[in-house]
Amino acid sequence: MNNVNHNCVSVSDLREDVVIESSAIEREIILENFPNKKNGFLVVAKVIEG
Repeated sequence: MNNVNHNCVSVSDLREDVVIESSAIEREIILENFPNKKNGFLVVAKVIEG
């Protein structure tokens, strides 16, 4: 039997990572919503799946 994963993409199909600067108000909102930090990263308290 041939096991083929149909839920995958080729590496060449992935988009290039592009850094986009957020505005000051966007950064403020994000930092207010995620005030905790660990090792320089914002900490998400809980992930909710829909």
